Amino acid sequence: MAKIGFEQVTFNLSRQYPAVYGALAIILALFTGWIAGVIFKKD
Repeated sequence: MAKIGFEQVTFNLSRQYPAVYGALAIILALFTGWIAGVIFKKD
């Protein structure tokens, strides 16, 4: 089955630029965690 759209871009990025892919994954994880902390913050 052929990959299309975002899945194809992600696959190509991971194969051609693994360091960039890894850095983006880390940044996305940190950002997601920060957003969750803001949303579910207890006063």
